[in-house]
Amino acid sequence: MTSAVVIGGGVSGLVAAWRLALLGCAVEVFEATDDFGGAVCPQLLGGKVIDAGAEAMGIARPSGLELFSELGLSDVVVYPRRTDARIATPQGLQKLPPGVLGVPASTDDPLVAALLNEEEIQRARAERDVTITSEMSVDDVVGGRLGSAVVQKIVDPVVMGVHAAASDELEFTTLFPGMDSLIEQEGSLVGAAAKMRGGLGPSGSAVASLRGGMNQLTARLVEACVEVGVKLNVNTPVGGLERLENCWRINVDMVGVSHADTVVVAVPPTVAAKLLATSAPHLAEQVAALRTTSVKVVHLLVHSPELDLQPTGPGLLVRRDRMDVAAKALTHSNAKWAWWEDLLSPHEHVLRLSYGRSHQFASNVTDGLTDEELLAKAENDARNLLGVRKRFYVRASTVTAWPGSLAFAAPGHSKKVAHIAESVQAIPGISLLSSPLAGNGLAGVVAFAQAEVSRIASTHQGEVP
Repeated sequence: MTSAVVIGGGVSGLVAAWRLALLGCAVEVFEATDDFGGAVCPQLLGGKVIDAGAEAMGIARPSGLELFSELGLSDVVVYPRRTDARIATPQGLQKLPPGVLGVPASTDDPLVAALLNEEEIQRARAERDVTITSEMSVDDVVGGRLGSAVVQKIVDPVVMGVHAAASDELEFTTLFPGMDSLIEQEGSLVGAAAKMRGGLGPSGSAVASLRGGMNQLTARLVEACVEVGVKLNVNTPVGGLERLENCWRINVDMVGVSHADTVVVAVPPTVAAKLLATSAPHLAEQVAALRTTSVKVVHLLVHSPELDLQPTGPGLLVRRDRMDVAAKALTHSNAKWAWWEDLLSPHEHVLRLSYGRSHQFASNVTDGLTDEELLAKAENDARNLLGVRKRFYVRASTVTAWPGSLAFAAPGHSKKVAHIAESVQAIPGISLLSSPLAGNGLAGVVAFAQAEVSRIASTHQGEVP
């Protein structure tokens, strides 16, 4: 393998380009928009730089922290200064028990008792055996083992906040990779959650970010790519791919034709399917069938002395029966990340609210709202969730739409992904990094990109760059 073209300059594309160049490959990246990073990008809020999309990376798997280290970012890695996340219930706010995606690590935890009644706790403690298959939802497995109350009152708001879909819509084995094996080892789902969580500490502690925001990762990846000779192009959409006898032909809009031994397709599934339609129609059909969910993120810069005590900690997840709120999650950014204190004036606070739900919630009250209407809804949601009624002034605000940004892993998703992997491996010199294949979350995206580079590099072993 002497040359590679990467289509898409998000984090996965940049990681792949950098890794390939380190292996001695001549790499060129074509990004259709005017900047790199995809959902890991900066945005201005009242003159302050914020993360428009992803604002942290999970550290339950090592790929994220290892990447930070390799890029020389270890000195600016930061961890939440508060980890007491909460669930917004109709009765008020309750602390989220430690666990894995809402599955509690102990049914004896007082935080679990605060969310469940005695009958529901006893049902959870009397865990029932459930045989897990890839066709089962989170609700099927967790509800079947621990009872429906654990799902509705604890797991579902976490799953909704992270994946923008409900527990009964999403596949257990995709959201909890490796959990089925741990259940066999530990003898229970709760024991498996405790084992998987390990020494990660309180709920909300298993994440890291960078001082100044996760957008620093994109900036450093771009620098690293330049340092190893990657050629980076923005505003250069790719119009089509063609597999020739010994290489790929890449038709780049307004630029011309490029050729490469390997092509890495790091774009959303709808775009990938169009690119693959001619050379790999069967693969294109499989990719087009992958489902995604769209979300919107609202940022508010507010002046509020009442929030100085940070009464809700780093943020909260909204339960479905909290009917006065349309947001699925709220992050109090400067309560979560200490570095904000140097940037804010007295009584200033940065709030981040997430909106967007799967097709099951098509009637969600935010559907069809203009940005101005959504901002008004966000201010009202923030007041309701934070319990602030007076002296709450919005100084600046932004709305960022991320269409099709989250994987919608319905039951059977893992089988689809496995079939796509087989199809990709049957085609010489191609890698597919569309987000539904890696799952939601930066750590998974990074790990998947690295694994794909290793795979395609191994197919060219023995070649001399």
